[in-house]
Amino acid sequence: MRVLSIGEVLWDHCGAVKTIGGAPLNFSAHLSRLGNTVAILSAVGQDEFGQKALEEIGKLGVDRRFLQSTRSAPTGGTRVTTGQAGEPSSMIIHPAAYEYAKFDPATVQEVCRFAPDWLYIGTLFHSSPHLLEQTLALRQSMNRLRVLYDVNLRRDNWNLQLVERLSHYADIVKMNESEARTLADTINIGGHQSWLNEFCCAWLSRFNLECICISLGSAGCAIAAGNTACVIPCIPISPVDALGAGDAFCAGFLHAWHHGWNVYETGELANFLGRVVATKSGAIPEWSVEECRLLQEQFGIPPLICVPAS
Repeated sequence: MRVLSIGEVLWDHCGAVKTIGGAPLNFSAHLSRLGNTVAILSAVGQDEFGQKALEEIGKLGVDRRFLQSTRSAPTGGTRVTTGQAGEPSSMIIHPAAYEYAKFDPATVQEVCRFAPDWLYIGTLFHSSPHLLEQTLALRQSMNRLRVLYDVNLRRDNWNLQLVERLSHYADIVKMNESEARTLADTINIGGHQSWLNEFCCAWLSRFNLECICISLGSAGCAIAAGNTACVIPCIPISPVDALGAGDAFCAGFLHAWHHGWNVYETGELANFLGRVVATKSGAIPEWSVEECRLLQEQFGIPPLICVPAS
């Protein structure tokens, strides 16, 4: 599978610790480890953090051909805090270099030559109107390109109209439970026990999606596709750091979905990779396919639900 991720590259500042990240990059790194070809379209600043970002991304196996460098703003960053339940929260620092990424004709031609099967998009990067229009123009120029929209709402960096517009261009929409509750409230779904199923079916139908997936943390995930809607539990692994777990979940989901796994198998792999990353520190910790295989054996996951060899 060939994937182009479009979005932010930034550094997460958590106290004295600074780690490379941004949901598109985290997702790309995990998907690459599953044996896929993944490139990222973004920009970093011509500064110390920009140079370090280029070096770190090179080590992650992510194709950098669309990664630009700009003097217009410093390399993106966030200030990360962790809540009582271990859920990470971040404040986005503006301006940021990724806001100055360019989709010039040469870049668009190179994307066409790269010939991705999927486009990964999120909300933060596209909160800049000119970037939104450029991404949608690129999407419309490639008829066979499918789109995964990972909602990733960030405080003060989204609005309902933007989320709806990106959902309209998506084939798969993924979000977490908190984001689903927020969006459900905006369309007057909620306040009853079956709100999640009702919301999934409504969003699926409204935007004519292949699939919608809601990550539920330790409870697993909810998936609606076609006439199927189900909640898939995950293995009981105690988390250490939730940062980046949702991005690993998303990578596992797309990998399985693209390769034709059924809804339950897809959800199990997504849950599994999310939990593996949550047992480690950082958004892109080291993990290997072999490590995953051994862990699956430990928890008795059937051979069918295994990470394919890279």
